[in-house]
Amino acid sequence: MFANVLGLALISSCLSIVAIKLVLTYCRKRPIGLDFPDRRKVHRTPVPRLGGLGILAGFAAAILFMGPGREVVSLFAGAVIIFVVGLIDDLKNINWKYKMAGTVAATSITVFYGGIVLDNLGDLFGAGPVRLGVLSVPFTFFCVIGVVNALNMIDGLNGLAGGLSVIMLGAIAFFAYLSGSVAFVYIAVALIGSLAGFLVFNYPKGSIFMGDSGSNLLGFALAISAIALFRTKLPSEPMIPVVILSLPIFDTVRVMVGRMRKGKSPFYPDKTHIHHILTRVGVRSRKAVFVLCLLTLAFSVSAVVLREAKGWQLLILFVNNMVLLGIFINFLVAKRVRGRRASVAPEEAVPQYGLLQTLESDLNGLEVMEPIVFLREQSEESTRI
Repeated sequence: MFANVLGLALISSCLSIVAIKLVLTYCRKRPIGLDFPDRRKVHRTPVPRLGGLGILAGFAAAILFMGPGREVVSLFAGAVIIFVVGLIDDLKNINWKYKMAGTVAATSITVFYGGIVLDNLGDLFGAGPVRLGVLSVPFTFFCVIGVVNALNMIDGLNGLAGGLSVIMLGAIAFFAYLSGSVAFVYIAVALIGSLAGFLVFNYPKGSIFMGDSGSNLLGFALAISAIALFRTKLPSEPMIPVVILSLPIFDTVRVMVGRMRKGKSPFYPDKTHIHHILTRVGVRSRKAVFVLCLLTLAFSVSAVVLREAKGWQLLILFVNNMVLLGIFINFLVAKRVRGRRASVAPEEAVPQYGLLQTLESDLNGLEVMEPIVFLREQSEESTRI
C-alpha cells in the first residue's frame, strides 16, 4: 500500500504541475479567469484563478488506484459538478444562489446515490449517541454546504487554503487508514499531491489562485470523506472532523454573524476574515499563513491523539479551540491598536467618541477593521503635516 500511496502522490503532483503550466501559458496568450485587485484583496496585479484545474487533474489520478464503488463514484461525480459550478464562477462571477444550487446538486448525488448520510452526532452529552433520525439528510446538506463555504471564505492569502487543506487531508488520510478505507486514503493522498503541485505556483509568489473551483472541490471532498468515514467505518466520534476543521468553522461563523449583525447578507464580501485581521494588524502574509497552518496542525494532532475520547469530551475541546481563537484575535487587535494610539498625535488621531469606546465595541464583536483603518489614515495625515 505504501508504494501505491507514494506513486499516487507523485502522479497527482506531476499532473497538477503540468495542468497549471498549461493554464498559465494559455492565460498569457488570452487573459481569462483573472482575479482583479480591489479593496478586499491583497494582490495588486490581475492573477489567473484557474488553479482548480490543476487540483482536479491530480484528484482524478486517484481513479487509477481504486475500484468502482457507490461512495467513491458519487464523491467523484459530485466533485465534478461542484468544480464546474466553481469554474463558471471563476470565469463569469455568477450569483451566489447558483453556486448554492450547484453545491446542493453535488451533495444530492452523494446522499441519494452514494448513501453518505450523517445519521448521528456521537455521544455529545454522555448518554449515548445522539440520533438524527429524519433530520439526517438535511443536516448532512447543512454540513457539506458549511464546509464548502468555509474553505471558500478562508482562501484569501497565498498558500493559506492549500496549506490548511494539506494538513486537514493528512488527518483524514490517517483516520481512513485506521478504518481500512483504502479508497479514502487514496482520495486524500491524491488531493494532497495535487495541492503540492499547486502550491509550487501559488506560494509564496501567487502566480495562480485556486479559485472557487479549487476551494469548492477541496471543501466538498473534505466534508464527504469525513462523513463517510465517521458515520460507520470508525469507532471514533463524529466530532473528530469538527475538531480538525476548528479554524475554518470559527472564521466562517464569526464572519457571518458579524455581517448579519450589521444587517448585511452573510455572503456579503468584506475584509473581516481572520487572515485579513492578521495582515491588517501588521503580521506579514507569509507569517500569517504559517501561524494559521500551525494552529490547524495543533487542532489536527489533538484530534488524532484524542481519537478514542467520548463525544462530549471532543465537544469541550472544540469549544476550547473556539475560545482560544477568539482570545488570540482579541489580543492581536488590542496590542496593535494600542501601538497605533502611541504612534500618532493624540489631538488628531483620536475622534471625539474616544478610542477606548471604539476598541471595546470592536473587541466585543471582533469587528476590528474600521478603527485600524482610521488610525492608519490619521497617522499618514500626521506624517504628511
